[in-house]
Amino acid sequence: MKNPSVLYNTAEKMEIKVRFLESIGVNRERLMKRSTAVLNMHLESLEQKVMHLQRLGMSSGTFQKFPQILHSNIEKSVKPKMALLERIGIKKEHFQKLMQIQPSIIGLSQKTLNSKLQIFQLLDFELKSASSTRILASLNRSINGIQAHFDTLKGMGFSHGEVCFLLARQPEILCLNKQYLLKKADYLVNRLNRDIRELLKFPAFLCYSLEKRIIPRFTILKETGRVCVNLSLSTVLSCSNKNFDELVRRNNSNQVGCRRKKLGM
Repeated sequence: MKNPSVLYNTAEKMEIKVRFLESIGVNRERLMKRSTAVLNMHLESLEQKVMHLQRLGMSSGTFQKFPQILHSNIEKSVKPKMALLERIGIKKEHFQKLMQIQPSIIGLSQKTLNSKLQIFQLLDFELKSASSTRILASLNRSINGIQAHFDTLKGMGFSHGEVCFLLARQPEILCLNKQYLLKKADYLVNRLNRDIRELLKFPAFLCYSLEKRIIPRFTILKETGRVCVNLSLSTVLSCSNKNFDELVRRNNSNQVGCRRKKLGM
């Protein structure tokens, strides 16, 4: 147990607090592993803090994902970070959504959060739209990592504005390995003979596994005589295995399922 001082709580008092925390979405097991310090608070103080955080936009999803926020100092830690996000244009409703997606952003130090936000501003990235919450959820990347991903996408032939568009549509790209991004782009252009600009229509292509999804599916299409160029990237990749089998069944109804398993899909 990380915080042995909770042992000084009576079993009855601690159980009351745990039940209260469970009622707002906190997982008991996660609480005991990560946030036992919360149990040192008086129940009344704990209830007041929860009410205050809820007024600031926190929900049960926030408490479930990041129970540590319950022992954060609202005035010295939470509010200054909210003010920082507001200054760069993040609206209250976007902040609330951010707290549902990635509440651990509140756990970043003020200095770290500020420096990571600055990199987006230096890149002229638009952070005032609704999609900005998904971008901000990727702030666990280092500053150099964020810059490297911008440069990698520009190196593929996209303009600055197009890179921003791609990341707004699919911010998970920021969390991907740079080399894997390049391999997927190379496969798209040099093996499938597709235009790199197709990624503007379906940036999620970069998030699929090359070995387990992209190569196997396009290999099956090629072997069954399907003209791949007539199918959008989204049509080929975003459907379930069952629907994909249906897509090519007319060409090779008996071998599609077996061939897919052989390729590791």
